[in-house]
Amino acid sequence: MPKKIPVIIIIIALALAILGISKDYLIKSSLALAASKIMGVRVGIDAFSFGIARPVIRVKGFRLYNPKGFPEEPMVDIPKVSVEYDFGALLKKQLYFNRVEFDLSEMTVVKNKDGKLNVDELKVAKKEEKPAEQMALRIDYLSLSIGRVVYKDFTKGEKPSIEIFEANIKNKAFKNISSAEQLASLVLLEALKPTAIKGAKIYALSGLAGVSVFSPVGAALVLAGKDSAEASFGKSYGQVYESSLEIMNKNVKVQLEDRGTGIIKGEADNVNVTVKIAQINEKSVRVTVTARKYILPKPKIASGILYEISQKLK
Repeated sequence: MPKKIPVIIIIIALALAILGISKDYLIKSSLALAASKIMGVRVGIDAFSFGIARPVIRVKGFRLYNPKGFPEEPMVDIPKVSVEYDFGALLKKQLYFNRVEFDLSEMTVVKNKDGKLNVDELKVAKKEEKPAEQMALRIDYLSLSIGRVVYKDFTKGEKPSIEIFEANIKNKAFKNISSAEQLASLVLLEALKPTAIKGAKIYALSGLAGVSVFSPVGAALVLAGKDSAEASFGKSYGQVYESSLEIMNKNVKVQLEDRGTGIIKGEADNVNVTVKIAQINEKSVRVTVTARKYILPKPKIASGILYEISQKLK
């Protein structure tokens, strides 16, 4: 009989492990489905953990994809979400979260060839009817971080013009959120704040989100005087140079390119763009992109070119 005890312990341990995995998988699937219904688009989640002894939910790799009529790529990329929840409220079919932390690394706003914005095509922006039955939601405290916003404009042809807006929002606090729609609207509006994007229907949701309608602040980026964007890549000098040259040929008329000095210069619509490539060490190459229209710095254009180079080097 004593010899059977370890076997029983192993069986119980395996059963508990399987139960834990199944629990997380089922909740992850339910969360993705619920978010998809609220936003009206596909939602992806890489990993999910649901703690009971310690009431904390952790989500990794939460991605909101574009609506139909737009490129099949993520619109919102949130690498990390952390939620402290109330277990007692959950038993009463209520979602009561003491604290929620959102770490949104990148949001991509797309204007398609018809002039429509992807954010305007989300279900929450169209103010469609809510599901007949939904769980009550309350968030006491939201901590929101946002990295950057990528703006792609396809109105001038198949090749989009790209601009980058660095939000650099760190742990911005919000209190007393009372619905999933309010949460979604608040996150989207806060991400749009650092941009100069106008006319989005989603701005009408500012009342629901509990934030004021804002004016574009793109001019502030110009007045700051910074005309360049910079990044380092763990690739060979040759790879970086060739990728940079390809992106420059795609976006501007290249007037000068010198592999030896790492300089590529071009012009489009009176905007002069310069890419400088420098070997930092045997494992790192730095790319600096500068853009100016006459004497005015164009940091968003510089960031857009650098963004395309970084995507090419992935």
